[in-house]
Amino acid sequence: MNFKYKLAIAIPTYNRADILSENIEKMLPELVTYGIPIYISDDSSNTKTAEAINNIPYQNIFYTSNKPANGHDKNCISTLQLPDAEYIWYLGDSIYISPGVIADVLRHIDTQQPDIICVNAPHRVHDAISGTIRNKKEFLIETAWHLTLTGSSIYKNSAISFPDIDIKKWKNFPQTGITLSIVLKPESKVIWIGEKSITTNSKKNSYWSKNVIDVFSCDWCNFVQSFAKYFTKSELEKLELSHSLNTKVLSTKALIMYRSQNYYNHELYSKYSAYLTRSSQCNKSLLFIISITPQIICKLIVETYKSIKK
Repeated sequence: MNFKYKLAIAIPTYNRADILSENIEKMLPELVTYGIPIYISDDSSNTKTAEAINNIPYQNIFYTSNKPANGHDKNCISTLQLPDAEYIWYLGDSIYISPGVIADVLRHIDTQQPDIICVNAPHRVHDAISGTIRNKKEFLIETAWHLTLTGSSIYKNSAISFPDIDIKKWKNFPQTGITLSIVLKPESKVIWIGEKSITTNSKKNSYWSKNVIDVFSCDWCNFVQSFAKYFTKSELEKLELSHSLNTKVLSTKALIMYRSQNYYNHELYSKYSAYLTRSSQCNKSLLFIISITPQIICKLIVETYKSIKK
């Protein structure tokens, strides 16, 4: 199949006009140099994103407004179907590409023709060596948690099997599901770029904060189990724990903070305890104790910690 472009950037977005336009401005010099188009699928509830995009002096931006909104998972799939390009860099609306990386990616595409390229980000995978991945299962056991970051994967268009995508079993992690599906194919060629290639804009506010227990315990464990046929029981257990072990999203400190905001409580503990014990580095007793600790005490702990840190 002939494509108009070799590489395109595809960005799903939702109410982040200022951050998105700022990130595009950061990348603009190299986008212009290499003629890289951007395809934007906008789920926003207002016209701010469209207005911001119109003010960017680059004609290779293709904008789509979704009315009604697709929602996170459906917008992921619809965004990936927009580019007329051989390779698609699926980029989060709060993330920008580091200078010089586009040239490196194009070089890999020209010389290797990989099925997927996975890239690193600051404070993510440490001591990572770039190159072709030989032991792909081991690679995923060590880095699948990182590949949840929207922007960490560049897909060969023809490697994505859209009819096989089931967003119900990959709830909140559809792009990671696509990544694992490609990497786990015996014949697939996987390139890893260990250098810090993408950065999250410091102005980002996460949408998932109020649903953190649901997303990173229940949904994450179910996502991992959807690939059960490829891994042993102990490998699956390692995968389930890996996200919080590396990001600290369900650590003691994080759970106390969530409790102070009532994003974690005994009701949520009772509902998700089976998932929490698999996905959090906290033991069951500690998970329970934090869930019943009065919110005011957790607020005091958080404020005290912030004061000491200052």
